[in-house]
Amino acid sequence: MEILKNLLKKSNYIDSDKVFKAFGVSPCISENMKQHVKLWDDIYKNQAPWLQSETVFDMLYNPGKALKSLNLPKVITSELSRLATFDLDITLDKGKEQSQEKTNTNKITKTNEQPTEQEQAVLNAIETIKDEAPQIVETLTAVGTVILKPNGNGFDVLTPFDFIPIAVDNKNNLTSVIFIDKIERGKDTFIRLEFHDLKDNGDYTIKNKAFLSSGRSYDLKEIPLNSLDDWAEIQEETTFYNIESPFFVVLKYPQANNIDEACGLGVSCFANSIEQFEDIDVAYTRLVDEINSSNKIVFVSNFAIDTNNHDVLRGKNSRLPNYVMGLEFGVNEETTIHEHNPQLQTEVRKSGINALLGYIGYQCGFSNGYFQFNEKTGLTTATQIEADQQRTVQTISLLRKVIETSIRKLFDITLTMSGIFDNIRASENIEISFYFKDITANFEEDRQRNLQLVEKNILPKWKYLVEFEGYTETEAKQMVSEANKDGGSEKQDDYGNQIEQLQKQYVEGNKRATEETEEPDKGIHER
Repeated sequence: MEILKNLLKKSNYIDSDKVFKAFGVSPCISENMKQHVKLWDDIYKNQAPWLQSETVFDMLYNPGKALKSLNLPKVITSELSRLATFDLDITLDKGKEQSQEKTNTNKITKTNEQPTEQEQAVLNAIETIKDEAPQIVETLTAVGTVILKPNGNGFDVLTPFDFIPIAVDNKNNLTSVIFIDKIERGKDTFIRLEFHDLKDNGDYTIKNKAFLSSGRSYDLKEIPLNSLDDWAEIQEETTFYNIESPFFVVLKYPQANNIDEACGLGVSCFANSIEQFEDIDVAYTRLVDEINSSNKIVFVSNFAIDTNNHDVLRGKNSRLPNYVMGLEFGVNEETTIHEHNPQLQTEVRKSGINALLGYIGYQCGFSNGYFQFNEKTGLTTATQIEADQQRTVQTISLLRKVIETSIRKLFDITLTMSGIFDNIRASENIEISFYFKDITANFEEDRQRNLQLVEKNILPKWKYLVEFEGYTETEAKQMVSEANKDGGSEKQDDYGNQIEQLQKQYVEGNKRATEETEEPDKGIHER
């Protein structure tokens, strides 16, 4: 019972018979799965159980931490998110007859036509998803499941702490969910539960109920929805017909759930590496502690130290250095000075950490050797994904497939809901296109190779400027055109200088154009 209270206090998990009786349902998630999700979240936030104070000594001298942390779970989830989403581009296509200019500016290219309301809703969703994609994917890899739920102005990003799974279909996809919305006012907590239920016949029901939790009590009292102005306009119950999928999208990390198969949730990318995370924090703590305690110590005779002040020499007012101490019992005082230099096992301990990193990285879907530990730079990752790192490539490919499939579903739901709630007629031939950067590509190698193609007049200069210098196609073509007019040579030996010249001429051209606009009375400048 105490565990459930802590879950309710620290998260949005609600496990009350009164709540489920109000909807006439029961959750399909086990207590074991709840505890695992909470553990994954704690580990991701660097609050793992083994990092907490467990002894009186820790409480006094090392508060909050029994071990030092390498924070590896955060590193792994961030790296997965970076590889899966970097250079992600999403565009809106309105049929084959309309063309769009593809740029590398990571901005949506719109057609010249004014977008419809429905298209605008999709465009807004695209902009939002591109901005939030890295954080969404990182959260997904950490806790295993994320739900994207359209809210009329965009979409909400929900973790397993924000909803309760109720039912799944024969493919283990969630069809019934209770979403949790909490508002705290003083000592009172107002909770709105939004129950989504999709039946096999296409009937889709949304029910809303409000509850109040006062003070420290975890008992929920049902109250009217209009008890809060925030919820006053929300309908208590609405039913839609002939609905093919729920009005939410579930993203699950592409790994089998071996904890609770029937709950419809995914598992964390590091679900099978918990013990190893503790092991590597132990190894890292020992390494750091050894380094911190490795200072040279010089022992001198106690006769040389002032008996009243052990920090100064006898008969003098000279302070002793920090590394100088009085001789301990058992040390031969016939030798006035005794020097102690601790022997470090740094390389051995570092090798142990790297061995654990290799094992954990492999468990989390990375190729061997992807993560390395260096005492100078700390934890590092591979600067380039080599072609032979198939395990990393496959993991990212699976993750990108989840991203693309889920986002397509989100846009389909956005279009459907726009037609239902806003009475907007659906546009024909609306499609979205995805672009993912090849993770095995090396920017500098590609740049040099394309420079050679330009020098051989195989690749147009403007294409190089677009791909590797960040210019739009229009800007690049204008730069090349102005360079040719001003006497730029196509066969210039030093192409790096030529590119620099093109950029300089482009800036000067814009400056001249500005001067012409601002000072028309000075006549036309020669070109």
